Amino acid sequence: MFKKPLASLKSFSPLRSSDKRRLRDEILSSFPALKDMDTLLPANTTVNSIIAPDGLQSARFTSYIEEPGTLFTDAEGTPLWFKISHSKKDSLIVPSIYMLWKFPTLIPTLTTWNPVVDKLRNGADLMIPGVITSGTPIPDLEEGSLVAICARGNQYPLAIGTMAVSGKVIESSRGSMPPKGKAVHLLHVHLDQLWAMGSKIDFPSDWAQGHDGTHSTLDDYETSDDDSDDDGLETPITAGTDSEMSKNLEGISLADSSENLQTEQQAHSQTTLESTEPTEAEPATELTTEEVDLFLQEALLQVLKHKISEGNAKELLPMNASTLYSSYVLPNRARGRAAEADIKKSSWKKLAKWLKASEKQGLIKCKEIKGELFLLSVNWNHPQ
Repeated sequence: MFKKPLASLKSFSPLRSSDKRRLRDEILSSFPALKDMDTLLPANTTVNSIIAPDGLQSARFTSYIEEPGTLFTDAEGTPLWFKISHSKKDSLIVPSIYMLWKFPTLIPTLTTWNPVVDKLRNGADLMIPGVITSGTPIPDLEEGSLVAICARGNQYPLAIGTMAVSGKVIESSRGSMPPKGKAVHLLHVHLDQLWAMGSKIDFPSDWAQGHDGTHSTLDDYETSDDDSDDDGLETPITAGTDSEMSKNLEGISLADSSENLQTEQQAHSQTTLESTEPTEAEPATELTTEEVDLFLQEALLQVLKHKISEGNAKELLPMNASTLYSSYVLPNRARGRAAEADIKKSSWKKLAKWLKASEKQGLIKCKEIKGELFLLSVNWNHPQ
């Protein structure tokens, strides 16, 4: 449900102490295994401090498929949990991939082949032929239960969803040609738009590369109807040193921004987990205000060129300024140091001031409606 940017995202607000306790109790009730995990954590760290940390905040959202929900993040904006409202999953609280990496055994898992993970990232549900049954236990789950999805050879989940059939149905295909049909309705997957809202942390230190072998029935793997509607999400798992952009803000063009991003993506795609070699880490340096301005402006131009285009403007505009920033600009920052760029560290300090400055340049048009700033239109003929 996070393949594409959220249709709307309200402003985040800190949770009151009573709401925080209520959320924590709901999480512990939904995932009772958490109560026994304190002993597995480092000293001075508790389960409660991870599942409901200080600075916990929430915001209501509507997904691109018009499904409303509530998102819970830490103080830095990294998604921890989300709830889907006004549906049959109304009481279901779901951990993000970030949370599952802290507690990889939090919920039962199904195992799939590495090539299938790319299909999941492109928006497909997990199909029964994509589930590994040979030598792998199948959890005894009922239809509708939460389940995590791991790539073969790795304990850390890369996706989470709800069972489309019971575990017994999948178990019954063991040793025979699996039936066609869906195994899991996908909710959230590594590298989707929900993931992009967070810190984009590296894989855990004990991440296993797993196996790249394909399954005899992989050619029969079915994809969902909207697989071909790729929204530009990257599919390879990449690692390595990120290159930096050095172009000055003045004179930057939409074409330049696109070429920069494509060049970086090509460079990164050559370095995968299958060929990663350890390198000596360079000391991190704080971004300058000029660099933050540059990286944010490049991300905005990337969005106006490829995400909010003339072809889909009627569907997307007008757009709330906070949605533009959180669901479009932030996920489209370049890799590496550019991913640290934040409006608070820029010369503008505030989102409204930045957008109004872009409006003065003739790049966009904005309007304040009922106290909220909205993006109304884009000048695609602008020199930038």
